[in-house]
Amino acid sequence: ADYRGESLTGETTISLAHGFKLNSDANTELAVGYSLNLYSLDFGKSVTGIDPGSASAVGLNVAATAKVADRTTFGLYAQNLNNASIGSIDEEELHRRVGIGVGYSPYRGVNTVFDISEELGEDFQFRGGTEFQVTDFLWLRSGLRTAPNIYSAGVGISHRGIRVDYGFSTGGGTLDATHQFGIGYALAR
Repeated sequence: ADYRGESLTGETTISLAHGFKLNSDANTELAVGYSLNLYSLDFGKSVTGIDPGSASAVGLNVAATAKVADRTTFGLYAQNLNNASIGSIDEEELHRRVGIGVGYSPYRGVNTVFDISEELGEDFQFRGGTEFQVTDFLWLRSGLRTAPNIYSAGVGISHRGIRVDYGFSTGGGTLDATHQFGIGYALAR
């Protein structure tokens, strides 16, 4: 957040994720995954020149998916399963969320998803999105979320195992509009 050209806060999240299949046959597939997330929060200097410093924490996410009949996928997830807190004096618990969802792929290169999730102690959120594969290497995405209402759009590019993703979402709730970037690499099987 900025105020009169000065940065008041900065937030960074770095994730290391791993997923793998437990079972796969002609019609079904079961997979699980996890991610370790390093959350970093940096506060800018106050008007009087006091530097409140920065803080970091590590969170654990887990997820599982089951693909049925080649077009439908069911999933569940838990974010910050380890109940991570950030800060040393005034510790603040990081948001914990659980959710379930369903995905449907009516055609090759077209994916739709819907999920219901709850941040513990808050109202349910309904989220949906779609992804279209335009070419062998280009994907276009859009989505929406309730409570608060947020709309998003993005693009993904993949070539020779390297994937670059960009997403934009409108403001809603605490944050203004945000930009999100991702870079990934698919290891050979």
